Amino acid sequence: MKRKFFWQNFCKLMAPILIPLILLSPISIFITYKYAVTQSNQNSLDILQFASENIELMLKNHIDYLTVSFDNRRSNSSAIKSILCSPDYTYDNLKRLEAINGLIAIPTYLEPFIYSIYIYVDNPFGRFLSSNFSMSSISSTYDTTWYESYINSAPDVLQWVEARYIKSYTNDQNPHNVISLYRRLISNNGVIVLNIKQSYFYNMIKQLTKYNGKSLVVVGPKGELLFSSMPGFSPTDSGLYFDNYAVGEPLSVRISEENQLLTILKSNKFNWTYVSFIPSSMLYSIPKRILALTLAILFITVIISLLLAYYLTRKNYRQLMDIIAVFQAAEEGKPLPSMSKYTGDQYSYILQNILKTFIEQDYLKMQLSLKQLNLKNAELLALQSQLNPHFMFNTLETINLEILSLNKKPTNANRMITQLASMLRYALDKTSGTVTLREEIENAKRYIEIQTCRYEDKFFVRWNVDDNALNFPIPPLVLQVLIENSIYHGIKEKEGRCGIKLRVHVQTDGLHIYVTDNGVGIAPELLAIIRHNLAHPEIGQDGHIGLYNSNRRLALIFGERYHISIRSRYTKGTYIHLFLLNSGKDLNST
Repeated sequence: MKRKFFWQNFCKLMAPILIPLILLSPISIFITYKYAVTQSNQNSLDILQFASENIELMLKNHIDYLTVSFDNRRSNSSAIKSILCSPDYTYDNLKRLEAINGLIAIPTYLEPFIYSIYIYVDNPFGRFLSSNFSMSSISSTYDTTWYESYINSAPDVLQWVEARYIKSYTNDQNPHNVISLYRRLISNNGVIVLNIKQSYFYNMIKQLTKYNGKSLVVVGPKGELLFSSMPGFSPTDSGLYFDNYAVGEPLSVRISEENQLLTILKSNKFNWTYVSFIPSSMLYSIPKRILALTLAILFITVIISLLLAYYLTRKNYRQLMDIIAVFQAAEEGKPLPSMSKYTGDQYSYILQNILKTFIEQDYLKMQLSLKQLNLKNAELLALQSQLNPHFMFNTLETINLEILSLNKKPTNANRMITQLASMLRYALDKTSGTVTLREEIENAKRYIEIQTCRYEDKFFVRWNVDDNALNFPIPPLVLQVLIENSIYHGIKEKEGRCGIKLRVHVQTDGLHIYVTDNGVGIAPELLAIIRHNLAHPEIGQDGHIGLYNSNRRLALIFGERYHISIRSRYTKGTYIHLFLLNSGKDLNST
C-alpha cells in the first residue's frame, strides 16, 4: 500500500509537467526542422544564383570577345583563313600571324583562369592557332580531344561545353583539367575553343560554401560533371539524374552513407545544372539541442518529483496508519494508541472525528447492549454487535464525505472506508438468521481487500468454491472470522509472504468449509485449550474472540447440527474444518 501511495503521488506531481513536454517537444522539433529546411533551401538557391551569374557572365564576356574579334571582324577572319589554308609561309602571312597571335594572347595574359585559346578553320593541313604555341597542327600536338568534339558535334549547334583534360606529352600522368567552351565560327567553317582552368572554378565555389557546410556541384547538359566542391562526387556513381528533379524544391537523397538535402538551379545560358548539397545532420543540429534540453528538464523534474513523492508518501502513510491503528484498537477492545502530532490537514480532522464520535460512543453503546442480553435472539444480537456497531456505518459515511470534500476525488482511503461501510451495512442488515453463501463470500472479499491495503503483499487468498453451494444458508460473518483468525494468529506473526486457501463444497449431508493457512501455527498446549473451549461454547472465553463468537452463534442457531474442528502444526500452519448439516429448510425459521 505504501508503494501504491508513492506512485500515485509521483504521477500527480509529474503529470502537469510531463504532459506539456510530451505534447510541445515534438511540435517544436518539427517546426524547427521545417524552418531549417526552408531557410537552408533559400540560402542554397541564393548561392547557386550568385555562382551561376558570376561564372556564366565571366565565360560569356570572354567567348563573346573572341567571337567578335575573330568571327565578326572580317579582316581577322580572312587573315586566319589565309594563314591556315596557305601551303607556304609568305611574308604577308607571317605578319598576319603575328598580329592574330597578339590578339589571342591578350586574354590569356590578363585572366589567370584561362588556360589556352584555340582557333580552328577547316583546312587541308589540320592547322590551328593556339595562345600557347602560335600555329600548330593537330597531328603534331597531344591535345586532340577538342577537335574530335568539334567533328562529332551537330552542325546546327552553335555553342557547347565539356569537361576534359589536356596532356603535355603522351604519358603525362598529371594532365591539366579544363572546362572547354566551344563557339562555332559563322564566317568560316571552324570553331573557337576557350579552355578554362577547372581549379579556378573549384576555388570559386569552395569560397562560396566555406562557412555554411554546403557542397556545390555544376553539371553539364549531358549530365557530365564540370566541377564540384564535394570530394569524390560523381553523378553517374551516385545514381543521380538531376533532370528528373524539380527545380528550387528541397529533396532528400543519400550519398556516401549520409543523407543530403539537395537543391537544384537550371541555367539557360549554357544549359548547366547547379546543385547544392547540405548534410541532414546540420539541419538536425537545432532540433537535437531542443531534444537534449527537453530530456534534461524531464530528468530534473523526475528527480524532484521522486523526492517530493517520497516525502508526501511518508507523511500520509504514517497518518493513515494512525487511523488504522485506532480502528484496530477499537475492534480488539484495546487502549487507544498514541497519535502522531499532525494538525491542519485532512488526516488530523479524521482522527479527531473518530476519537469524538466513534470511540467514546462505541464503548457506551457496547456496555448498554451487554446489560440487555437475556434471551436467545438478544444474545445473538449482542454477539454480532461486538463485530458490527451500528454507529460505525454513519461515522464512516461522514469520514468518507469529508475525505472527498478535501481531496475533490476518491483516494485509497475512500476505497477502504467504502469497503468497510459495505461490511457494516451487510452486518447491520443481517442481524438475525442466515444469509446465502454467495453473500457471505462477497462480504469476506471486502474484508480481504481492506486487509490487503493494510498488509500490502503480506498474504494472498485462493478460493475453491463449488457453484452448487452458493445458495446454501449460513450465519453471517462466519467466513470473515475464519479468515481474520488466519491473518491475526497465523500470518501476521510470520516472516515473508503467506497464503490462505478456502475450499467450500456441498455434499448430501451438508456444507463443508475448509480454511488452511501456512502461518506460524499454534503451539500444542494452546491448541488443546482452543479445542476444549470450542467444545464448550456456553463457557465465556478470552482471546480468539472472533472464533469463539462464531462458535457460540453456530451453537445457538444449529444446536448439534454443526461441527468445527481445528488442526495445526507449530511453525507450519493451521487447518480449520467447519461442517453445517443440510436440514432441508431455511434456517431463518430457526
